[in-house]
Amino acid sequence: MSKQNDDDIIWNLLLLITLFPMALVVSTIFRGYVFLVAWGWFIAPLGAPGITLVHAIGISVTASFITYSSSATDEDDKRDTKSFRNRMANKFFNGNLLTALVWGVLAIVHAFM
Repeated sequence: MSKQNDDDIIWNLLLLITLFPMALVVSTIFRGYVFLVAWGWFIAPLGAPGITLVHAIGISVTASFITYSSSATDEDDKRDTKSFRNRMANKFFNGNLLTALVWGVLAIVHAFM
C-alpha cells in the first residue's frame, strides 16, 4: 500500500469514528430547532399544541427517514475514498445550508402573517 492510500484509510476512519457522528448530532439538533420554530410560527396558531425540541427532532428525523433517497449511482464512485469524504462533507454542509435557507424563507413568510 502506498503512503497516500494509508493516509486516506486513516482519514476515513477518523471521519467515521469522530467527525461524522458529531456532525450528525449538530445537524439533527439544528434541523429540529428549525422545525420547532416553524411549528411555533405556522402550526401552533392553528390550534395544535406546542412541541418541545425533542419532539421536533423526532418528527424531523422521522420525516427525513421516510423521504430519504440516495443519489449515488456509480459503484466505483462509492468506493473512492476521496469521493466518500466529499459526499459526507456535501451532505453536512448542503443539508445545513438548505435548512438555514428554509428557515430564512419561513421567517420572511412569518413576517407577512
